[in-house]
Amino acid sequence: MYRGWLRYGDAELGNTARLVAHLTSPDLVGDPGNLATVCPPGLSVEYDDSWTGFAQWMGHGSYEVTGAPWYDASQPESAEFLGIWPMLVEGLDSLPIQREVSESIGDGGSASYHRDTTRRINVSALLVGCTNTGVRYGLRWLTCQLRSGRNTGGMPLQFLASHPGGSETDPNRLHRTMVDVVYTGATTVGEYGRGYAGEENRQGTVLRVDFELAATTPYAFGRATVYNVEWEVDDADGVTFQQDCPPGDGSCEEPVTFLTDPNCPPTLLPAASAIRMPCSPATQTCVPLCEGRRRVWTLPTAGYGCGERVVDILISNESAFDEARSIALAWVPCGENRECDRISETSIGYIPPGGQIILDGIRGRARAVVGDREYSASSLVARAGGGPWRPELLDGSSCYELVMDTDPATEVTVSVISRVRDS
Repeated sequence: MYRGWLRYGDAELGNTARLVAHLTSPDLVGDPGNLATVCPPGLSVEYDDSWTGFAQWMGHGSYEVTGAPWYDASQPESAEFLGIWPMLVEGLDSLPIQREVSESIGDGGSASYHRDTTRRINVSALLVGCTNTGVRYGLRWLTCQLRSGRNTGGMPLQFLASHPGGSETDPNRLHRTMVDVVYTGATTVGEYGRGYAGEENRQGTVLRVDFELAATTPYAFGRATVYNVEWEVDDADGVTFQQDCPPGDGSCEEPVTFLTDPNCPPTLLPAASAIRMPCSPATQTCVPLCEGRRRVWTLPTAGYGCGERVVDILISNESAFDEARSIALAWVPCGENRECDRISETSIGYIPPGGQIILDGIRGRARAVVGDREYSASSLVARAGGGPWRPELLDGSSCYELVMDTDPATEVTVSVISRVRDS
């Protein structure tokens, strides 16, 4: 990763480009009082590993201390703190896993299920100030930002997957976000630097600090791409369902996983009869369509070879008066059979007038937004055939179609938010 930038929640924790600009500027802070007398301008930085295009990419313009996120005009010491230089960030590279291998009594053994574990992130950074008071202010400010998520399940952590310098890659493709990141280890001072040639009668103006974060959701997600779905296929007679939601009509072949002797067929138990699923307050996710309308849209490929993509689907009922009911969604690989090759099917029983259902692919939750309030939509959304809804991970290098089946009169607006996920 590019260790020169870390953002936690709404706070920029570390920005090497900002700190180097402050240190090397001939007009350090835009002349706030007589600060230049205690913070000599125009210092040299022997090893600058920051990305020179960072400020432009972020739209920051020129860097001055008075524009820094920690600056407070009512606290003079805030202008005496110059910034944070991340020196070492561990835990943001490979995804941690757990898989146990047990030895058998005989030859060989067996492996447990693969599990992606939580992620521990250790950061070591330099805090640099003009005065000891300034750098101590910076330490308190850093700790305050890290503690900002203490009453939540975690805050997002943003960084760049690699240093963009010298590469033709769009830096936006390197942007990563980890969700649900919590502060787990107190910020400790590991080393005291004297700073500014060790002037007498003043304590150090450089601190080396260490702190620990943990990500309960261990995946790093790329920048979101939002697609406002414009249907390529809109077929009013594309699908037919019955009121009692019967099983399939047999048009899709069942996969065969074992070979039998045709002269000695196995004894099979009779298939269980389908359970009637009327639409009632207890089963709102049934799709009782007597005639249907099928709409199809192609999700552009992500161009991401060895990874997965996570998608959110937002379904909005734009009508202020009419309910939207009986919506079926499915992902189908491009070119495959839209009936038989579905890799994910979702049923939505009801969307109120002006409401929106959000299928959150990152956290695996179905939410509803009505007016200014947000609700759980677990009773309205389910996997086709029953069971709680869960998102489907899509191959980052493959093409998929989104297929939506509804009543012919149903009008909803659909948006898809796609993110790559490092694996």
